[in-house]
Amino acid sequence: GVVPMQQSVLEIGSAIERGFDLLFKDCQETAACHAEFPELRAEFDQVVTKLSQGPVMEQVHDPVTGEKTLLTLTRAKFYGAIRM
Repeated sequence: GVVPMQQSVLEIGSAIERGFDLLFKDCQETAACHAEFPELRAEFDQVVTKLSQGPVMEQVHDPVTGEKTLLTLTRAKFYGAIRM
């Protein structure tokens, strides 16, 4: 997205972190989410730790064609997908 002129680009990192913290808090406080993902923060941290060591590549089924394709997931792609 675009950063407003009055906001420092350097503040984006803390805003993203705050967004993740609010996501985890909201899930903890929402019965259905907490029941489905009781360890959401710990699982998120495990994924980030693994992706910090390097990309993860897996064979997955393409959702459109159904054919197997190689998916490469990096930490940046993971964070981007969560933010969106």
